[in-house]
Amino acid sequence: MSDTDVMTSSIDNGLAKSPLTLRTSSLRRSFVNSPSSLDVSQLPTYSLDASMRRKNYVHKRSRSYDTSIPDLTTLTLYKTEKKKSFESLLEYDYTAAVFEAVQQDNLEELEAIVDVRSEAVNDLNGDGMSVLDVALLLNSRSITEYLLEHAAQVQLLAPKDDSSTVMTELDRLICDCEQAIATLSGTIMAMNSKYKVREKKLNVWLNKRKVLKKMKAIYSQSVQPPPPEKVKLSITGQTSLKVMFESPHIDLCQDGSTPIIGYKVEWSCCDTFPSELTDKEFLSTSKLHKDYELTGLLEGVLYHIRVSVCNMKGYGESKYPEPKSAVPSSWCDCPTIEGQSKVYDAQRVRELYNEVRAYRNLDDSSSTSSFADQTISKSSSIKKGLKGLFSSQSSKFSKSLKRGLYLACVFWHEEKILVTEEEKCLPMIEVDDAYSPNNLLTDFSWLLKVCCHWTDVRQLKEDMERLSSVTSYSFRQRLITAATQLQILLGVSDLGMLHYTHIRDPHTGAVVFPLVKRVDDPKQLAGLQNVKWCSTLKLQRHGTSINCLVNSIPEMILYRQVCDTPIPSGLYLGYLQTTVHNSSINVYTAQLNPNTLPMIKIRDNSHVTKPEWQSLLELSPSYQKEKDSIETESSSKSLFKFHSQISRAFRRLVESLDMAADTMLDLRLYDQEVLEFSPSISMIVLLPPRNYVCSMKSSPSQMESITCLPDLLAIPVKIFEISHLYTYQVDFIKAYTRAMVLIDMEFNAAVQAHREAFTNAEIEASKQQVENLRAFQRGLEEMWGRARWVTDIISVAREKNYSGIPMRQLYQSVIEKHEQRCRDDQSVESAYRSSRRVAASPSSNLITQRSRDI
Repeated sequence: MSDTDVMTSSIDNGLAKSPLTLRTSSLRRSFVNSPSSLDVSQLPTYSLDASMRRKNYVHKRSRSYDTSIPDLTTLTLYKTEKKKSFESLLEYDYTAAVFEAVQQDNLEELEAIVDVRSEAVNDLNGDGMSVLDVALLLNSRSITEYLLEHAAQVQLLAPKDDSSTVMTELDRLICDCEQAIATLSGTIMAMNSKYKVREKKLNVWLNKRKVLKKMKAIYSQSVQPPPPEKVKLSITGQTSLKVMFESPHIDLCQDGSTPIIGYKVEWSCCDTFPSELTDKEFLSTSKLHKDYELTGLLEGVLYHIRVSVCNMKGYGESKYPEPKSAVPSSWCDCPTIEGQSKVYDAQRVRELYNEVRAYRNLDDSSSTSSFADQTISKSSSIKKGLKGLFSSQSSKFSKSLKRGLYLACVFWHEEKILVTEEEKCLPMIEVDDAYSPNNLLTDFSWLLKVCCHWTDVRQLKEDMERLSSVTSYSFRQRLITAATQLQILLGVSDLGMLHYTHIRDPHTGAVVFPLVKRVDDPKQLAGLQNVKWCSTLKLQRHGTSINCLVNSIPEMILYRQVCDTPIPSGLYLGYLQTTVHNSSINVYTAQLNPNTLPMIKIRDNSHVTKPEWQSLLELSPSYQKEKDSIETESSSKSLFKFHSQISRAFRRLVESLDMAADTMLDLRLYDQEVLEFSPSISMIVLLPPRNYVCSMKSSPSQMESITCLPDLLAIPVKIFEISHLYTYQVDFIKAYTRAMVLIDMEFNAAVQAHREAFTNAEIEASKQQVENLRAFQRGLEEMWGRARWVTDIISVAREKNYSGIPMRQLYQSVIEKHEQRCRDDQSVESAYRSSRRVAASPSSNLITQRSRDI
């Protein structure tokens, strides 16, 4: 196959057509970086396409007189049209086109090439240079920024300890050019017949030498970058640290300034950073604010950190963070801590659920189970006949509220509410016409657990038929029946989540359990004939028999919107205030953050270290300080900063709660644990005095101003615990509620079977079944006890001998340390004045700033 066939077929079999239109002469300049980078003989061979020949492409290549260097200087493309296109070169060699665009500083061409072939940003030319190397050495700033944004890498300019290697390589390339130029010059003088061919090739080598000398001049004039700014170090875990820094400000208009191509973070157990004891990580320049987390460190080991900036000249001066070193630790490492951090083992709960399922399936073949099934089958057959008789009536929405209990759905989309077609009421099903409110909170919390896994409702309904003779489960069975009817009528399986409280009609005494859900796509319910969408204002103006429920719609929607949103990352100070009302313990939450306690952010870093928590425990009257504890100057500063942050957050929190100034210092910090809602959200709990932990709502107290605030909600503890975990630990709470509902149902069924057992064999088998299910129940409660925290804190806070960490002691400690620091600064200032070295000491500004902080 001829060279013409090779070139033409390679054009025809290109990857894609490019929109670029360039000059044909640029083809020759694309080989400036390396005249020997492309060998036509190494290209794959293709058959010549007749359709391409009709386009009148002609490839002309002259015979090379120097066999050691492939002759590509005469590679040209001719087209019969007057307007010539560089499109064929892109199909022929993307690498040549990329380097051509970089050399000409043509960002438009480069963007078009990268859109077609994204990996072209990391191509190498024949001299071993990457695209980013050429852009940096030619000081093309716009091209460099674009390449860095697309994760381009350096090759020749890769960071090295010895920066002279780059100059050596450039000198070698220039020397090669000089030799080629000398050879070609002699050939031109000797052979006049090929003068024009050799002259073109000589021009290529001359152009390449010019470009290489320009690169060398730019590289020799460049300087190393300055160190990074605002380098900070924080402890984020028992085995992790986090380094945060910002890029230095570089004026690229100054001589020698070049763009930043990366950063280097180094950490070592030795402050001299020996190479054998130092780990390092190279970071890219994708964002202005940098942070890097060091994981897998040794707990309790001191680590030193430093950060440096890199440009094409290498690494600049290293910058040490503030503080320079840190020891990975956690608050739970304190030896006096009795509590443990919360454990949310969703996988273990799912395994327990599967064990109970397997045990029930195995037990279904026993005689006791068959005996119970015979009893159940008779009662269930009668009920099914009654259901078939009244199925048409029970499958309709209720039109009004009468005495009894109802299950209603509040589906909303933007400003519209889903209502029934006929009466323009909310979709509502009557559950029981004569419900006793004695177990209202228990049944409400049970249904809230069911809401966490609506897909199991139909299976749960079938399983609960075995408990038809259990009085305590008869109402729950009717609740599940009403829920399945709503699923059928609305054509959805997910009915949303219960509101935090029920709605009671003051006229009829009816109780409504409202299910609230946001519908993302209203077209999903458009095909239903018995419901339609209506605006909230129109529904309120219309006036219905369920005005008590309609008027509460804005409140329910707001609660559901904010309850599903977790608070931002950080460490918080939360206040736990509880009251007793109607034999129920209620916890107060913020109206805009009902999934957590009323809180104020302490800092962005959510982790509390062992020294920080130890310093708080030392303020407790019952704490005994360790004899071998040594406090350094750097640790003293960090602990004073931590105490000051808590004090400022405490002052803002009591102001937001409108608490009296004479009672605020009687509060105390819960010292058993730091609540960790998620890996990035933690909270230190603030407690009231022991006499006001669970005060009666009707009794006046010094904390009554808190309970009367309009922006606080009183939520039952059982409801709050589920809602809180559904926001921050959704996998765990879904697994727990699913297992809890199943185990509770199976346990009640086993107890009922034990009561109905007649023979000795049935009694023994049913007794063993009860014991086995009780063991499953204890295992689940143990996992639940390690996850919940409100009930545990309340029980500890009500103990007579529990003092916690008094806020009075914390405030006094902060004031004393602040005064001592001010005295130290004043002594430094007086020393400056006596020596008269400076006109004014900067320490006075430091004292003023610290006074403002306190």
